[in-house]
Amino acid sequence: MAGQESLFVTKRYGVFALITLMVFAVPFIHIGEYHLLLLSFDQGRFELLGANFDSQELYFIPLLLIFGLVFLFFLTSLGGRIWCGWFCPQTIFRSLFRDAIQGKLLGLTKWAYKDRPAKSGTPFEKLRLGISYLLLFAIVALASGNILWYFVTPENFAHAFLQPKDHEILIGLWAGFTLFLWLDIGFWGESFCAVACPYARVQSVLFDEDTLLVLYDEKRGNNSDGSMGNRNHQKQKDDSGDCIGCDLCVKVCPAKIDIRQGLQLACIECLECVDACAPIMAKKGKENLIRWASGTSLQGEKFKLLRARTIVYFLVMLSFVGIMVSLSGDQTKVLANLNRATGLYSIKADRVENHYILLLTNKQSQDQRVEVQVKGHKEIYIGRPARSFNLKSKGRVKKVIVLVTNSNLNPKGQKDLSLPIEIVITGPNGAELNKIKSIFIVPSASELKEKR
Repeated sequence: MAGQESLFVTKRYGVFALITLMVFAVPFIHIGEYHLLLLSFDQGRFELLGANFDSQELYFIPLLLIFGLVFLFFLTSLGGRIWCGWFCPQTIFRSLFRDAIQGKLLGLTKWAYKDRPAKSGTPFEKLRLGISYLLLFAIVALASGNILWYFVTPENFAHAFLQPKDHEILIGLWAGFTLFLWLDIGFWGESFCAVACPYARVQSVLFDEDTLLVLYDEKRGNNSDGSMGNRNHQKQKDDSGDCIGCDLCVKVCPAKIDIRQGLQLACIECLECVDACAPIMAKKGKENLIRWASGTSLQGEKFKLLRARTIVYFLVMLSFVGIMVSLSGDQTKVLANLNRATGLYSIKADRVENHYILLLTNKQSQDQRVEVQVKGHKEIYIGRPARSFNLKSKGRVKKVIVLVTNSNLNPKGQKDLSLPIEIVITGPNGAELNKIKSIFIVPSASELKEKR
């Protein structure tokens, strides 16, 4: 089995290494003053590609999730279960545990015999088996921390371990993730993919005749179902097919299926059966019996990359990218949220007041001196706050805003009058930082006369 590693196995492990490096590195990468990716619930902000989104802008996250889901559909329609075998964290951890730790490091398993459990016959083998699970626990503990680094910065995560009593929820999440991954990778294995993973259940509806799948060429294999080697249905010797019945494709399968029986739900498209069959067919000077191919190409027709399904998925993803780019370009330096206080208005001797609650959030790393102005009606002015105030770096401030008018803006009205206004937040040199539309309520003429 020495020749198979020149095919898909080495490439797949290379993809695993690249994904692992990226996932561990991303929490430490900054673009300017913000993280490449951080969803901080405790600080109420979302950082993506160097842009900072406050909790009031978390509508961005559903857009990202929908984009990711459509991308997964797009990838599945093109490459079938390629996500499961090449990009899924479950598969990466399983390959690390089974092939690298138990196989290469401790010699308990062999790449070509994944249908066999790890050796545990002798006391020394049992000791090595225990060591493999201890190593796995250390790895998944680190990986669980890495998952949380996307929600809590690595610096704050390290601080939580120094003061665990003050961060019981975070420590509990880390312990829970660690235990789940340890049980999943060490004991459940590929059974999780076939039984518990919801993605495996919906994949088949995303396939069509041009989807690339792991397929066994039954026409060339033999005149049986492929499981009886070079014997026909009557179990008589029959050399009309190319399959020699070596069963290497079965032995090397981590999902423990026989691809010669057709594509099955448990298949994760790791392509290891393709690698196992390749050297056997090479000795016969023939094309591989098991291939990563579409149903149409297996029949000798041309593979179609552009088709209605893939075009629709691509256009949907493109539209979501456009929406997200547009939203990120409209970001403001100061977020503002304005709510009317209890009561429509208050009437004093010579004026009418409307009260509001203004919440400002500074998204910049510098303090800002801001001022509140009102536009829409010259007769309405700011009664409170009378002066500008300081908004600290990445800080929030809540202010009571009082709008006042001394004019009778509803002299003949029998009902309260709603006047559209605009609250404008300005910074240094009068630069506009944000603006919010609202209304100013003027009482009816009769009520105004009565109160005065």
